[in-house]
Amino acid sequence: MITTALSYDEKVQLLTHLGKIYRRGTLCRDFIRHGVVMESEGSYADMELASKMQVILDHMEPKNADIIRNDFMDLKDVRWYESLYSEERYRHMKSEAMTQFLDCLYV
Repeated sequence: MITTALSYDEKVQLLTHLGKIYRRGTLCRDFIRHGVVMESEGSYADMELASKMQVILDHMEPKNADIIRNDFMDLKDVRWYESLYSEERYRHMKSEAMTQFLDCLYV
């Protein structure tokens, strides 16, 4: 898998970029739903990728999906996990979540 060649920091960087695409794509989708026409082909590509990412999130283990959503897609507070997990446990779970998400995306 692609993720075996990536370090933790590289996965974070890749998911940070994918999160930006996800937010742009969902915003474009919302604009279209409200009658705003998008003129850019890039907007449609972002919407398609955002849709695929949403399907992956919907089928991931719930805890892993929550981590990806909160850290990369919805940009929750940086310390959202503190009431749920220790720092060490969270970092381990985040690593697993990133690997699961990226493996599904790049199959």
